[in-house]
Amino acid sequence: MTSGYLKLFIGSYGSYAACNERALGTEIDRADFDTWDDVLDELTNRGFDLDGIDEELMLLDVDSDILPYDTATSENMSEMFDAYKELEASRTDYDPDIFWRLCEELSGDIYDVMRAYRDGILWAGCDDMSDVARRYIEEFYPEVDRLPSFISCHLDYDGIGRDLEIDGHFISTPDGMFEIID
Repeated sequence: MTSGYLKLFIGSYGSYAACNERALGTEIDRADFDTWDDVLDELTNRGFDLDGIDEELMLLDVDSDILPYDTATSENMSEMFDAYKELEASRTDYDPDIFWRLCEELSGDIYDVMRAYRDGILWAGCDDMSDVARRYIEEFYPEVDRLPSFISCHLDYDGIGRDLEIDGHFISTPDGMFEIID
């Protein structure tokens, strides 16, 4: 797990079309700013004319250890900035593999991904739903260990796992199965 970082490379459609000195954009490091308004102030300080040619900003690139590029668009830069700040505040450690899988599964909606990451359950070490079923029964029904073997040998962990998957939302990650709580 790593602490996340986010760098946005921001330009404007007007400067790009005009091929001026801001055509290739500028780098904004999330760690240097508290609010999106601070970012806008910095862009102005760097020569962007936000009430003129640079009125329509565009996202040129995203450099992040946690957010895939497709979670960001020119239209949602401020929301992504705020969501990332909220994510930083809610957790100091991230598992990028789980976060990226959630981005893929949830089509990159950053707020859905954050909620799923925050509220979800990692069934660590479970490679498939059969493993989840076995762990689920061990954790929530420990008395199953007291069943005689001629009964416990008939527990269908594959079938229980299928039912859990039908009733829930699970994704496979390198760390185990991750349950998305709806």
